Amino acid sequence: MVDHLSLASLSAVLNCPLQETAQAIKYVPNPHRTNSTPIQTMFHRNTIIASFASALLVILSLIPSAAHAESALDFVLVNDTGYTIDKVFVSPAKIEEWGEDVMGPDDQVPDGKSVKIHFTRAHEKDTKWDLKIVFTDKEYRYWTNLDLSTISEVTIHYKDNHATATWK
Repeated sequence: MVDHLSLASLSAVLNCPLQETAQAIKYVPNPHRTNSTPIQTMFHRNTIIASFASALLVILSLIPSAAHAESALDFVLVNDTGYTIDKVFVSPAKIEEWGEDVMGPDDQVPDGKSVKIHFTRAHEKDTKWDLKIVFTDKEYRYWTNLDLSTISEVTIHYKDNHATATWK
């Protein structure tokens, strides 16, 4: 239909004189045509590519990488005690200090729940580890010389005022 549209009919539709309609049509900008120089176009293209690359890097940083891959020492700690575990300390058996709570100061493991304990690959040279559990009432229990390279899950039980651990 646009092929058969004349300036006169366009002028009538737009309700303006023919001369003004012709000038309006003459100066309609072409969205695909730019007045930029080749350098400006290249700069604009490079800016778009750099923005895309930056966004891609941000997305890729959210994906676990080989540096964050699971360690052979990682294990799941299962709380089957009837109490909430407030702190978890894991330390190489040859060191006499516990270090920091591996769950962080604000984390707890309620009864019936579990938590994944992560290690960096740098710790894999030590295979024998000690495990200390502190409950919310500040009572604690510990186990020594666990070979975490062969353990994938540790379940803590508490019965008759006696804590035990089983692992697989």
